[in-house]
Amino acid sequence: MPESIQLTSEKISQQEEFLKSNEINATKTVERLTALWALNECGLGGVMHAFKLPFIGILVDGILVLIITLIALSANKMGSILLKALTIVLMIKVGVRPYTPLLAYFAISFQPFGNTALWCIFGKTV
Repeated sequence: MPESIQLTSEKISQQEEFLKSNEINATKTVERLTALWALNECGLGGVMHAFKLPFIGILVDGILVLIITLIALSANKMGSILLKALTIVLMIKVGVRPYTPLLAYFAISFQPFGNTALWCIFGKTV
């Protein structure tokens, strides 16, 4: 076997290993960002609501948009990953604060779907 073909096959195997490790890192990143999203909704939103601080929505939703954008940028299949993350966040919110009005769940659900629609319009693949 010529040396150039052997080097090429070694490079291809190295690239495949690198891609597999990046996929694992992307999965961990999405999981951590999902946990941060749930903490933002339940923790920060709850604390700010308890102390009746102004501009709760602006701060919590601003952080939410940033987290959703980071999830979308680190995910391969943005639509399915965002839907999975949204489901996890909603289940955590129901568990932590079961008496939250339904409108709050609708507001949480609107953000990923709105962001996905904007990304489809501006060219990011779903």
